[in-house]
Amino acid sequence: MKIALVGQPNSGKSTIYNSVAGYKSATSNLPGTTVKYTQSRVRMNGTVAHLVDFPGTYSLSSTNEAESEVSKYLLDGNFDLIINVIDASQLGRSLPLTLELMELGIPIVIGLNMMDEASRKGIEIDHSKLEEILGIPVQTTVASKNLGVRDLFVLAKSIIQGQHTYQPIKVNCQRDVEEVIAELKEAIERNLLHSLNYPSRFLAVKLLEDDDYYKNLVINRNG
Repeated sequence: MKIALVGQPNSGKSTIYNSVAGYKSATSNLPGTTVKYTQSRVRMNGTVAHLVDFPGTYSLSSTNEAESEVSKYLLDGNFDLIINVIDASQLGRSLPLTLELMELGIPIVIGLNMMDEASRKGIEIDHSKLEEILGIPVQTTVASKNLGVRDLFVLAKSIIQGQHTYQPIKVNCQRDVEEVIAELKEAIERNLLHSLNYPSRFLAVKLLEDDDYYKNLVINRNG
């Protein structure tokens, strides 16, 4: 069982990690880079899971080394589930990353963290409504007080084991953009999927964004 913790900087992601991993952590570099990540084996209701805490990232685009490497490792790392940790007091700013993660085709749950901070700012979030809008499970947490963290990992385990099912929404762009995405997606599936096992829509969107990493990846694979 392999779980990725992904979130923007200062979302409380590492606080959640530390509350379950404790002293058993090991820090390493992503292969061939200076980008550091932390990992540990943690016990979840009798099941041992490999938990990876990635550096904070605002997106999966290759605007810097950390973002491109997080994206690559998520796709190549055979993860069973992503826990997307979100700062509840910065929900609007956090959701673009969530929508990108949803395109990867990896099971996902949101850890809606720092609910106490959101409350102090007068922000009220109906997490059930957020679940309904996105079509993915949401667990509220206050990691600094270890509130909801255990429930988050119980939920993660139940999703991995198929005991909790859900249907993520399909995010659609404007019609003309969707037409271009569809054309790119078809070309990718026709020419690249035999050598590049990445979600074709995610890859099409990255090519449309003129993302250097994915553009070079396609050029190199396609000769």
